[in-house]
Amino acid sequence: MRLIALILLLSLAGLSDAAAQDAREWQICVNASHTYTPQRQTQACTAVLESGQLNREQVAVALYHRGNAQLASGNFVPAVEDYTQSIGANPADPGPYKARCWTRSVIGKLDEAVADCSASLNLQPNQDDALESRGIIYLRQGEFDKARKDFDKALQVNAGLAGSLFGRGIAQIRLGDANAGNADIMAARVLRRDIDAQFARFGLKP
Repeated sequence: MRLIALILLLSLAGLSDAAAQDAREWQICVNASHTYTPQRQTQACTAVLESGQLNREQVAVALYHRGNAQLASGNFVPAVEDYTQSIGANPADPGPYKARCWTRSVIGKLDEAVADCSASLNLQPNQDDALESRGIIYLRQGEFDKARKDFDKALQVNAGLAGSLFGRGIAQIRLGDANAGNADIMAARVLRRDIDAQFARFGLKP
């Protein structure tokens, strides 16, 4: 998704002076430098979507980034709607599925969230963040063996994932392996001091 956005931004940069404002709005919508507030990013994405100048792939990118801005603002339902439309415009991109997975998990739509993370992983296997997200959802559902397997896979890709270590620790304790579980939890706390608080938001504790 980032590479696509960069290519599109470079193509827009070559437009005529009359389209300079559209090019700037596109740059703000993509917000690759994380310079702009979520509110300004949302405004810019809406402007380029309403311009009628985007092709189908560009529409998908703009919707994805507006969804990210809505998520950052805490507007979860509009974010889900944007991700859904982005998927409709470009169903081959794993990014919006993954983003919708996490957003749906935040609002408690866990079954739908699992399906989204799975769809993203089907398109692009071994995404450590998608595996970690699905693992956390499985924990919330009480599917501890499935959670442990996802955390194992995520840690094979990136051994420094505090969330996957902590989540695997919880899963292992629930599955009866307290020694291994506590070791993972201690390692996660070294990597990230606020890890307990992050998991407590979802009602998950060792």
